Parts: sequence; C-alpha cells; structure tokens
Amino acid sequence: MVIGTTARSSSSLLSELAPEAAWTLGGMLERHGDPVGAAEAYAAYQRLCWNCDLAEDALGRQVDLALERKDVEHGRRLVEQYAKQFPKGRRLREFRQQLAKLTGQKPEGRAGAASTPAPEPEENPDDEPREESPRPARP
Repeated sequence: MVIGTTARSSSSLLSELAPEAAWTLGGMLERHGDPVGAAEAYAAYQRLCWNCDLAEDALGRQVDLALERKDVEHGRRLVEQYAKQFPKGRRLREFRQQLAKLTGQKPEGRAGAASTPAPEPEENPDDEPREESPRPARP
C-alpha cells in the first residue's frame, strides 16, 4: 500500500500548491499581455482558495483587468461579487468609482460615493520653524 499512500500525498500536495500556481500563472500572463488568461487564472485561484489571504486580491485583479479592457458588463458583475464577498473591501470604493467613470454614472451607495478631499490647511508663517539669528557673545 505504499503506492496508495504516495498517491494520496501527491494529491494533497497538488491541492495545496494549486492556488499558488494559479496566482503565479495569473501574474505571468498579465505581465506577458494576456489579460483574459490572467483573469481566468485569478478566478481559478479564487475558486481553489476562496478563504485564503489573497482571495480578495484575486477578485480585485479580475476587476482591474475587466475594467482595463473596458468590459463594463463583466466588470459590473465582478464589482457586485466583490461587494458581496468583501463588503468592507479595501478597494470597493475605488472599483465603484472606476465603473461609474466608465459608464458615465455616479457611484452607487455610500461606499461608492465620491469623496471630496479635505481642504488643505492654510500655511501660517508662525508655524514654520525659523532659524534663530546668532546672539552676540557676552563679554
């Protein structure tokens, strides 16, 4: 039964390595100009490892690639999926804003609302550090 044990160990090892291989393949395909293949590889990562550390990043890369290709419908579905899986996702607002820009619409919901940057504080010359003039030496 040594063969059966080895086969199980190899199978276990392959299932542990498959998500990492999918992530790596996605990056390679992206760097070599195949955004569709890269998105498929990131989707495979997410299917294999939906609760792993890079699951949010894998879905995020799929959104990035769809929006870069201006595939609005697919991008919209992916943004909705991202919002559902990661309601407090670090890039949700960004994705909604990008999608709104592509479609010419306002971002949806509070998390997608365009934020107005805080005004820059006015400079006060008294706040600036000054060089002190040298004091005359005392006799």
